[in-house]
Amino acid sequence: MGLIVATVASAGLGLDAFGRGESPWRFLLAGAGAHLASIAAVAAVVFWGRGGRKAAAR
Repeated sequence: MGLIVATVASAGLGLDAFGRGESPWRFLLAGAGAHLASIAAVAAVVFWGRGGRKAAAR
């Protein structure tokens, strides 16, 4: 889901900036950053969320 949101946001904002004559690269890099942030959030849930379940199951 994060990849889809990052792709749509960066492409949409990048095309808008290109249409205004500005450089779209900053929006493309922001999209890559958003994708990496979503991966980090999923990793945090997987690694730290799992420890809470083990403690509750005991």
